[in-house]
Amino acid sequence: ASAFDQDLGWCVDDDVELGNAFSGTPCASTSCGVVQKALSPAGTCAPTPAPTSKYWGNGNGWCMSGLDEEIGRGVSDANACWTMCEDEYGSGLVAIDWSAADGECYCQNDCQCMEDLQDAGTYLVTRDYIAALPDKCPGYAMTDDTIRTAVAAWTSDATAAMDTYGHISTWETEGVTDMSRLFCVRQDWMEGD
Repeated sequence: ASAFDQDLGWCVDDDVELGNAFSGTPCASTSCGVVQKALSPAGTCAPTPAPTSKYWGNGNGWCMSGLDEEIGRGVSDANACWTMCEDEYGSGLVAIDWSAADGECYCQNDCQCMEDLQDAGTYLVTRDYIAALPDKCPGYAMTDDTIRTAVAAWTSDATAAMDTYGHISTWETEGVTDMSRLFCVRQDWMEGD
């Protein structure tokens, strides 16, 4: 229950006991959108206002979350991306990442850390309660064994490897002591060639 964080928009009779109904949830301070008639304006139930968004512009990075769901390509702008994600995920939506290059639209259910900092083609919109953007995402911590597996995965299918290890440029290599022959005969995968 501690992960429950949704504005229910419910209106209940005054005799409904709500004590601790939402205790320990992120939306406890608003009773997760449940109001009693007597406590609502003029004794009627009005819907809870929808959460609003904050436009961060471009070049601030890409919010990462457990969801990180691509909802569409060719999306016209960041506002259209926000609308698509909000229609799909409702109050569970925390941020969107939109790429001007190809209109990729990604929905995020959190903003745990930032990727692609300073990328002028990436636009970011979050819920307005995000006061500051988080730090850069840490890279995958490599060892002598994992870096060989990761390089093999990257050379085989870079897109699939990113799901496990992140982009090759973010790999943390402080724990690697032997890179001998790591990229030997792997020239066909170099980006930009």
